[in-house]
Amino acid sequence: MEQHSLKLKLLDSFYDMVTTKKSNLPIYHGNDSKEFVPAYTAENKKVCNPLVADINLPSTHDFIRSLSEDKKVGLAGIAILKDGKLVAEHYVPPYGAGYRHVSFSMCKSVTSMAGGLAMEEGLLSLDEKLVDIFPEYTGLFTKKAMKEVTVKHLLTMTAGVKFDEVSSYFAEDWRKSFIGSDVSFAPGTDFTYNSLNTYMLAAIVTRRAGCSMLAYLKSRLFRPLGIHNITWDCCPKGIERGGWGMKLSLQDMVKLGELYLNDGAIIRDGKHIQLLSRAWIRESTQTHVEFEDTTLTKGYGYQIWCLKDGAWLFNGVFGQNVYINQRKNLVIACTAGGYEVFPEGHLVARICKFAADEENFIRKPFATIGDTLKNYIAEKRYQKNAKQLDPAYTCGTYHRRGRKGCTSHHTRVDFLDSILKMYVQKGILHVKALVEKQKYRK
Repeated sequence: MEQHSLKLKLLDSFYDMVTTKKSNLPIYHGNDSKEFVPAYTAENKKVCNPLVADINLPSTHDFIRSLSEDKKVGLAGIAILKDGKLVAEHYVPPYGAGYRHVSFSMCKSVTSMAGGLAMEEGLLSLDEKLVDIFPEYTGLFTKKAMKEVTVKHLLTMTAGVKFDEVSSYFAEDWRKSFIGSDVSFAPGTDFTYNSLNTYMLAAIVTRRAGCSMLAYLKSRLFRPLGIHNITWDCCPKGIERGGWGMKLSLQDMVKLGELYLNDGAIIRDGKHIQLLSRAWIRESTQTHVEFEDTTLTKGYGYQIWCLKDGAWLFNGVFGQNVYINQRKNLVIACTAGGYEVFPEGHLVARICKFAADEENFIRKPFATIGDTLKNYIAEKRYQKNAKQLDPAYTCGTYHRRGRKGCTSHHTRVDFLDSILKMYVQKGILHVKALVEKQKYRK
C-alpha cells in the first residue's frame, strides 16, 4: 500500500496551492454558498432521549470531551448512533449542525454506492472492461495492461494506473488521460490507492445512467434518506470527481452509515424499503484486498476499509470517518482537521477502542449530584421537543442565519455550567425554579 507516496503527493499539492493559487485542487475546506436545510424533521426523527438509551453517558461524555481537546485529532464534530437512535452529537466551534464539511476520500464509499445501484439496475457489471465502456479513448498506443482493467479493479484500487491526483491538475480530460496512461503492474495483482480510480467509476455511472452521478444518487439514495443540498466538485468536463470534493453535514454522514448498518434498508411509515441490495452490502464490505503489517485495517473492499474489529469504515484524509459496527449496532461519524492520511492513525484507533469497550454501552446516567441537574434538563428538553428535533442533535432548534434572539449551543452550555457551579459551591436548593425560568431562552 503506497501510503508514503500519497503523503508526498499531498505535500506537493499544498505547495502548489500556496505558490500558484491553483483552483483545481482537491484539498480546500469550507462551506459552500447554499443555505443549509435541515434534513431531520418530525416525520424523520432518529434521535432519542439519551437517558433511556443503552449508552454509558459519563464514559461517552469523557470520550467526546477528550477527542475535542486532543490536538492530534482537530475534531470538528462527532455523532454516535446506537440501536437506531442518535444518542450524542457534539461540535467544536466554529462548526455546527448547519455546516457542510468537505468529505475528502470519505465520499469514495458514496461513489461505490452509485456503482452498486447501477449494477442492480443492469447498467454495468463488475467484470466489464474500462476500454469497452469508453472505446473512443482507446487506440493504437493504449497499453496492453490498460485493456484488462475492469470495474472491479477500479473498486478495489487494484488497477495500477499511473495517472493520479497530481497528474489530474494538468489534464483537461481525465478520462482520456487515465485510459492513455501507463500501468505500474498487472491489474488485480497489487494495491495502489488512487483517487482517479474512483473518478473513473463516477464517469462510468454518468455515462451509463445518462445523467450526472449526483442526480442519479439524489433520486435513488439521498432523497429517500432525507439528505438535502449535497454538493460535489466536478472535473473540467463537468463530471463529479468521485474520490473527493463532496460536501455534506455530519448528520448526512450518520445516515449513510446507518444505511450500511441496516444492510441497505430504511423504514418509512412502517414500510421496509431496500435502497441498496443486501447482496451489494455484503459484496462491497468483503475484504477483497488483504493487508499485512497493519494495526487497525484488515483490508479493502469496494472503496470501503475493512477493520480488524469487524467494522467497516468510510474514511477521508484529515479525519473524516463513518465507522459502522453491525455487531454493536453502532455508527460513529466524525469530521476533523488532523494530520492523518489513512485509517491507520490516532483518531480511528480511539474510535475502535471506544467501540470495543462493552462498558460504554451499558445504560448509565450521570451519577453525581451536579449531574442530576443535567439529567433533569435533558429530560425536560426531550419532553418539550417531542414533535421537534431533539436537543441531542442541535440543542432544540435549528439555527438559521439572522434569526433574532437565537441562543447558541455554547451559550446554553455556559449557562448550565454556571448553574452547576452555583449548585455545588453555594449549596443552592432551589435550582429547579431558576432553570424553569431560564432554559430554552431564545
